[in-house]
Amino acid sequence: MSKLKTFDWIFMLFGILIQIVCYMFTKDGLLSFICGLSGCINVVLCSQRKMSFYFFAYIQMFTYIVIIFQQHLWGELVENIFYVVTTTIALFMWLKHYNKDDKEVEARKLTSFQIFLCCIVFFISTILLYVVLLKTNDPQPFLDSVSTVPAFIAQFMLMFRYREQWIMWLVVDIATLILWISIGNIFMIAQYIFWIMNCIYGFIKWSK
Repeated sequence: MSKLKTFDWIFMLFGILIQIVCYMFTKDGLLSFICGLSGCINVVLCSQRKMSFYFFAYIQMFTYIVIIFQQHLWGELVENIFYVVTTTIALFMWLKHYNKDDKEVEARKLTSFQIFLCCIVFFISTILLYVVLLKTNDPQPFLDSVSTVPAFIAQFMLMFRYREQWIMWLVVDIATLILWISIGNIFMIAQYIFWIMNCIYGFIKWSK
């Protein structure tokens, strides 16, 4: 694992501790624990722009896909299959812009026009997906739509190393947190609370 500073370790360990406590005091399964644990580790490493984040990202994605399949959250399922594909592409794209001296990938910033386009795509796509999910057995079509569309946008920003990805991830994480609160999976609730905190942390780190 790439070298992290003291605060980075403390922040990561805080996320890990949350998942351990959840595992000790709930009846949720080992799969949820593994997903939540790897999820906390990978987002901190991503905030640090470390290549090692990909290893834990794959663990989190595959375990999460199994969990959401069991819950019939089809928007989330499509979203995470998309993650697997784009994360693999992003891995090679990051390697091309990896600074071997500080062991971090180079970050970029969106222009005002690019931000405007992202907002337009977000609102239109969210409405369209909501209409589609209304015709399925998705228990939370609106929340699923609001959490899915910005996730696609954020993932593309991640691929191309834009710091504004963290703003989109914040929207995703808040919507998905509400989704898991309604379902009652403590591990996922704890993970997304931590991810919301990490969005602020990540934006600050990527802005330096």
